[in-house]
Amino acid sequence: MCGQLGILIGRSSRPRKNMAGIAQLFTRLLVLSEHRGPHASGAAWLDASGAHRLHKAPRSASRFVSGQDYGEWMASIPATATLLMGHTRWPTQGSHLDNRNNHPLVDGGGEDAILLTHNGNIPQVERCFRHFGLVRRWGVDSEILLRLARRHARPDEGLDVAALLGDMGRCPGDIAAVVAWTACPETLLLIRRERPLFLAWNARRRLLAYASERAILVEAICNGSGASMVSLSGWRIEAMNEGTARVFNINALPEYVEYGFE
Repeated sequence: MCGQLGILIGRSSRPRKNMAGIAQLFTRLLVLSEHRGPHASGAAWLDASGAHRLHKAPRSASRFVSGQDYGEWMASIPATATLLMGHTRWPTQGSHLDNRNNHPLVDGGGEDAILLTHNGNIPQVERCFRHFGLVRRWGVDSEILLRLARRHARPDEGLDVAALLGDMGRCPGDIAAVVAWTACPETLLLIRRERPLFLAWNARRRLLAYASERAILVEAICNGSGASMVSLSGWRIEAMNEGTARVFNINALPEYVEYGFE
């Protein structure tokens, strides 16, 4: 069991004060997800230019967010950020003491980096690597999903979502995953097969938040004030259907393109 969480930020002119509030909401989501993965935590931001910054460590979320490095990461979030992406890890394969195994996982760098988080377990991961002719470099089973995402990231055409889902479908196990690509910083892919993934929309603020539990979203949005209708005003929370994937674009929130995922 791991925790996935994040905020997709619709395109608009946002003052620094407004972005600070979004970052605080992200931090609450991260800390509230600690019980789903107390062994390691990670966070990444992505901005409209394709720039990104990653910070992760083998620490619980409450310790992670109290560290100086996290404060520096928070302070570095630009006003043009399009995505805040987080994860709390409970290891199944690959030691959390090797930070390469902790999430978000990253392939590449600069404006051609793929970032991925995963909640679930892929028990036959070695067979999957052999089947696709891919090289395993780390201990974490989620790496296979990252390598498949790279395989279907087309520089001139974008991410081939249908092909990626087809290959992921050949990896037996539990999958809920989130994929971002710095070459397409305006889009985000969310995938759910068996493991849960919940979404919270705020059309007025042009925000989409996600987490592995509905209660995490409610508590983070209410900021400890309780799940009153006043506190949740403007937000709509729903569960992603099992066996689906959604592609969101910051220019068209809250609209999305949905795919089936077996």
